[in-house]
Order: sequence, then C-alpha cells, then structure tokens
Amino acid sequence: MGRVAGRDVFDLTDELDALMREPRDRRQWQDDWTMSASADAAIQFLQELSAVAERLASRDVVVLHLAADWGGFGSWLIEASQGDAEDRRGAAIRAKDYSAAGPEVVRVSWDGRDSVLDAGLLYNTVLEGGGKPEPILSQPCSSSGEALKVAERLLLDRLEPEGAGMYVLVA
Repeated sequence: MGRVAGRDVFDLTDELDALMREPRDRRQWQDDWTMSASADAAIQFLQELSAVAERLASRDVVVLHLAADWGGFGSWLIEASQGDAEDRRGAAIRAKDYSAAGPEVVRVSWDGRDSVLDAGLLYNTVLEGGGKPEPILSQPCSSSGEALKVAERLLLDRLEPEGAGMYVLVA
C-alpha cells in the first residue's frame, strides 16, 4: 500500500502479474473475461456519455457534472458551462470574491423511463450553485442516443464560444 495525494492506494501490480503468469486453460481464461450482454450495453452507455463530454471539451465547454444511471432505465444528467466562464469563476475564488456571479450552467437530463429530455438554466454565485433550473426545453425522444444528440447540440448552441468550432485553412 502507498499514498497518493494523501490517500491510501493499493498496488495490485504483483497480484496481476501473478495472475497473468498462472497457467490457465484457454477456455477458462476467455470465460473469465467475457462480458454479459448487460455489461456490454452498460459500458457502451458510459462510453457514449464520455464521448459527448470529450467533444464538448474540444469546443471549450466544461462538463461540470456527468451522472449516469444504467440501472435507472439508462437515465443521465449533464451540467455544463463555458470554459472562459469557469476560468473567471476560478479567478473570483482566488480573489476571495465569493459573492460574484457565477457562470450560466445548462443542465440537461434524460429520463429513460419516461423517454423525456429536459434542459434548464442554473444561475449561480462562484461558490453556490444549484437550485431549481429555469426550464428551456422538455422534449420526448425515442432513445437515449437521440436524446444525447439533441443535448449535445443544445449545449453547443448555448455554450460554445464564437468560432470555437470553426477550422481555419492555411495555404
């Protein structure tokens, strides 16, 4: 056991090396590492959400909160704001200006049970957030994938800085 950033961490390297060296029947090894259909679907669900967060970040949109609830009908929630606004929040905190207005945060949530995508705006101070969002969208969607596409477009439309998605060709 070691410590990283003040926390205890367990080093499993030796145990994993021993398992890898241990002779095993090939079929048994495959059985141990084959995921069920549910496990495959759950990891794909998380990868889709993660991919959206990565694409948003590449356009200077900060994902502040990402919640995934595979067991709750595949419901999810994303809260995001502009990168520049988050930089200003950080500067205000460093300057101890705790009552300064915080960034506009867009909350988008998919209710997998009811197949409804909801979005709203949250207005905060630099330290306090939350509260009840001001609704900006409530739309039925046929699937989580469709809802993710609508959510990503909405987040980019609301939060992407001007010109962030444009490419410049240099001759």
